[in-house]
Amino acid sequence: MTEKLYYDLAGWWPVISPPSEYAEEAKVYVEMIRSTVSGPVRRVLELGSGGGNNASHMKQAFEMTLVEPAERMRQNSRKLNPECERISGTCATSGLDAPSTIRESHARR
Repeated sequence: MTEKLYYDLAGWWPVISPPSEYAEEAKVYVEMIRSTVSGPVRRVLELGSGGGNNASHMKQAFEMTLVEPAERMRQNSRKLNPECERISGTCATSGLDAPSTIRESHARR
């Protein structure tokens, strides 16, 4: 089902799972990051960013780099978050080595 959702049905993602439904979750992430890290956080790396719904709220607090393997989901994210950097791939395939970057990861089921 995940493959179908992230590829075949990705165009429907903003309707199925609207960004407004992520406001509280994103707020928790922002608070968790700020309370865990000593010092200011400038950039957050979101692994498995999907259509960019969390980033649409978190970008108010941080510069966001979004890693997502599904091109159609990245297209959704581009529309929602044009100012965010996007990278095609996964944690294993993105080639990123960012030890000073906060990483937010979403597991797909």
